Amino acid sequence: MDHATCDVCFRHCRINEGSLGFCGARTCVDGKVICANYGRVTSLALDPIEKKPLARFFPGSLILSVGSYGCNLRCPFCQNNEISWSELAIDTARYFANHDLRAGAAENGAAQQEENGAAQQEENDILRTDFVTPEVLADTAEYYKRAGNIGVAFTYNEPLIGYEYVRDAAKLVHEKGMKNVIVTNGTAGLNVLDELAPYVDAMNIDLKGFSDRYYKDVLGGDRKMVMDFIEAAVKVCHVELTTLIIPGENDSDEEMAALSAWVAGLKPSPEYYTDAGCGISAEQNYQPLSGAGSAKQNCQPPSGAGSARQNCQPSSGAGSVGQNCQPSSGAGSARQKCQPSSGAESVGEDLPLTDQVEQVTNAGSTTGADITVTDQKNQVTGADIPLHVTRFFPCFHMTDRCPTAVDSVIHLADVARKNLKYVYTGNI
Repeated sequence: MDHATCDVCFRHCRINEGSLGFCGARTCVDGKVICANYGRVTSLALDPIEKKPLARFFPGSLILSVGSYGCNLRCPFCQNNEISWSELAIDTARYFANHDLRAGAAENGAAQQEENGAAQQEENDILRTDFVTPEVLADTAEYYKRAGNIGVAFTYNEPLIGYEYVRDAAKLVHEKGMKNVIVTNGTAGLNVLDELAPYVDAMNIDLKGFSDRYYKDVLGGDRKMVMDFIEAAVKVCHVELTTLIIPGENDSDEEMAALSAWVAGLKPSPEYYTDAGCGISAEQNYQPLSGAGSAKQNCQPPSGAGSARQNCQPSSGAGSVGQNCQPSSGAGSARQKCQPSSGAESVGEDLPLTDQVEQVTNAGSTTGADITVTDQKNQVTGADIPLHVTRFFPCFHMTDRCPTAVDSVIHLADVARKNLKYVYTGNI
């Protein structure tokens, strides 16, 4: 067969032999879709868990964060654009689709593959990557436990388009007694979630807005797929959501009311939202106050942990990937260019919104003062799912508007607090 159909997301790309899917991370080899960016690491850093952002999952800890290249959305404001869908990222994807270095590794070993790959990359204008096996990534995560590391976060680019690597590495991380986190746009089928569910402890999922127009016309995505993914994910792990507020796109009170009411109507599994299960002590168990701004800053990494990534060395066999825990050359500054402050790791629908609020209400949730934050029987409801409302800064292909007004972010967080118990602001 000279082609195959990818089943990762709503696009269902028909990929010809040796070609790429829309995301740039999936190709067709011998009539089968495979992960073309498997083990290809562009960025590696030891980050505070709050940067993912996760506010109610082992606050104050650090987590080894890893990214590759490619994305199945086209957000014009992407702060990680250099490794997601810039021309450089696309050229990198094409390069690796045409140079199946993993096949060479099977014959010559990973060390020879890395040596050949590095030499070839120097001759091409592509992202600098390092080949990191799942075993090496898990060993590196374990090494950094001495610096306060709790596990691995798959992030920076879209990890679900390379879910096979996430699955294989996360399994090994779990075997070492450590945690796995995924930071994702949620644009994937439930078949992908089923592959990852046994090994994932927490996710931050972007719910970028609440209109089909915004998802389709601005982001190149599918809102229903994201909502279905979130609805299923809250039943298999701890989930926090992020909404980046874009002026003139998703910044109305009506949209935030509809979005937060829908979240409040979800039915998460209680065990993933208990303080004990999420590593939250009594001192850390706080609820943001109305208008409190960046309340999540109350939970700080352990003293001295902030600079740990500047000094720690990788475990034996990790090569140069983990040295100083900095992103690889060529991609290291990509996520920093438009990130003036922490709290927005990932860059961070068409009924009338009033109709959407009514539909959510009729489905069993309510809005405003009528919301029941804690169900007396299960002690956890959708209202316990944390939401991060974050501030936009002009970036990449969206430089035609000013940063989101701080007052607007705080106000929309207050709107969401009418439905949700834990709402945090970021980038302000």
